[in-house]
Amino acid sequence: WNTAGLNGIYTIKVSALDQVGNTTQETTRLTVDNIVIPANAIISSPASGEVLSGVAAISGIAIDENFKEYKLEYASSANPTNWTMIGTVQNTAVSNGILGNWDTTGVTDGAYMLRLTVKDLAGNTSVYPPALSLSNGLSLSVDNSAPVAALTSPANGSVVGGTVTLAGT
Repeated sequence: WNTAGLNGIYTIKVSALDQVGNTTQETTRLTVDNIVIPANAIISSPASGEVLSGVAAISGIAIDENFKEYKLEYASSANPTNWTMIGTVQNTAVSNGILGNWDTTGVTDGAYMLRLTVKDLAGNTSVYPPALSLSNGLSLSVDNSAPVAALTSPANGSVVGGTVTLAGT
């Protein structure tokens, strides 16, 4: 069956007849997806280069005419071939909304890549950012550590006057 040019839901019916007149029928419904336009996969927030901390909302678009699912993943920029899923695979399309929330407190501070993969019922996938981007991920930094400040001079409780030299880190 050549499905070229067809799209939508179809019912296929097969009938069999043997030499003595016994018959049987089988029916199945299926979706034909020959749409060449890729699924929409866009992360609109956070933007590349942002610094994240705590729980970060990831917003964007994950839609397709024959939408099946999407997933969000992150990887360390040092090893962008080892991707970890954020949450679970989602089977509800999102149009300009929250795709998921990334709890960055579970990762060490540093540079990370973020990506979104949308799949349709025919198994076609679309990835954001596109493959032409460096290592196929959106570059971000995670910083959940408070800065360190220490005053080493003058010492706590010192009595000072005039010009005082302050030292610290």
